[in-house]
Amino acid sequence: MTTYNSTIRSRARIQPPTDYRVATLATMRTIVPKVEIQWDGISWTDESAYILSIRGDAELSGDLGEASSAQIDVELDNTTDRFTPTNSLGALYGYFEPRVAIRIGIDFNDTDYYVKLFTGYIKSYQPKFSSRICNLHCFDNLKFILNQDSPYGDVYTDYRIDELIKVLLDYAGLTNYDLDESTQTVNGAWFNGEKLIHTLINELTIAERGRSFFDAYGTFKFWNKNRLHDMQPVITLTKSDNILDIDYQVAEHVMKNKITVEATPRGAMGLQQVWSNIDPEIADIYSDSLVFITAGEQQSAWIELEDPATGWVEPIADTDYTANAAADGSGTDLTSSIEITTFNTYAKSAFITVRNNSATDAYLTKFSIRANPVKIYKYIRVIAKDETSMQNYGVKDVLYQNMYIDSETQANAIAYEELERWKSSLNTYNVVIRGVPYLYVGDIVKLEVEDSTYAEFMISRMSWSVNNNGQYEQSLTLVDPIAMMTLQTITAKACIA
Repeated sequence: MTTYNSTIRSRARIQPPTDYRVATLATMRTIVPKVEIQWDGISWTDESAYILSIRGDAELSGDLGEASSAQIDVELDNTTDRFTPTNSLGALYGYFEPRVAIRIGIDFNDTDYYVKLFTGYIKSYQPKFSSRICNLHCFDNLKFILNQDSPYGDVYTDYRIDELIKVLLDYAGLTNYDLDESTQTVNGAWFNGEKLIHTLINELTIAERGRSFFDAYGTFKFWNKNRLHDMQPVITLTKSDNILDIDYQVAEHVMKNKITVEATPRGAMGLQQVWSNIDPEIADIYSDSLVFITAGEQQSAWIELEDPATGWVEPIADTDYTANAAADGSGTDLTSSIEITTFNTYAKSAFITVRNNSATDAYLTKFSIRANPVKIYKYIRVIAKDETSMQNYGVKDVLYQNMYIDSETQANAIAYEELERWKSSLNTYNVVIRGVPYLYVGDIVKLEVEDSTYAEFMISRMSWSVNNNGQYEQSLTLVDPIAMMTLQTITAKACIA
């Protein structure tokens, strides 16, 4: 079922019910993990009785944390050879194929509030003879778009970023997605088939300064800029209640003190002439396209453009082409005898067939094609840098390139936000906590960094483990959150003496 949304600008993070949050943080907790596998592709089989341990890892990916991905390893008791693919007498024989759907969840203290931790697909099975354990290696639904070719040939003008992402998801065959309405509109977009769908979605997400990911239920989510900047802490992690261990990193190698953002946006230039033939008086009538057509014959030509175009106009007599019996335009006017029999258009090309219906050889003294080209209309390059950090530690630079950022304002916002987050050498906290199942990568948490001293951080990576003895822990890598910068440009003039 498609859950595409195009009307909501920003939505808050939905918190679990209070009683459930209390239960997950209780000192004494009863943890019940659950693993279900869709062996036959239709119904879910509960394999929870065989769970030995589950280990998960999720992290923000991409240059700007614009996406996230997750993977899971599940250890199942294989004493009975239930999970041995070569066991021809087993109940599951014949079902051990890659990309079998799997989902994992957890419950606490019999609260009747079951939360999903992961939905994805089994990538591989690894039964071990000596230990009688079968390990399942699983990945989230990112595989649907990770290595998928993008559409080729279509040009889109004045599409919102979420609308362009929808085009890509539909092309990949996804139906289960939930997209915020983006705040950015792309003047011109062209998918030329050279980049994969996943890469294009990441670039579009960066231009919005949003985030895209598959959630624990397997739904593709796109968050817009407002949601990302308005995020509030979902939990306060304290040393007395949650934190089992904490350390932080003061390191030079992860610093960034010079951020460069370059962009090459495209835009529609309006209806205009995009191709014309060569003057018949100087052309080679036997090799140049559409300059000479023998009486009663036709000529076909591929017209190639440097830039993609939309709104192609089939050539019109007198307006776009004229024909005469002589190359210099003299002699009989044969324009009315020229017929366009084929005119097929593509992103950067057109195939055209022109027929000369007269009994006289015709020179096409003018022949042109009109369309609305979508060209790179400006080159954006902004640099944000911290002089003090550069003097103390040298230049730690990074370059971000994007073809969907269409304003210096947006490029500046990205550059200065990233600079603010990474210019300091104290930039990473590592925290081990008693597991909180409703935490996700990208969430904001409030952390007790010193006794009674708190700071807000964003989860950039989260590893977790749960076993059949009820032990559930999470290891969080925390970085500074994305905060909307207020940029002010001042124009001043000097006093002329």
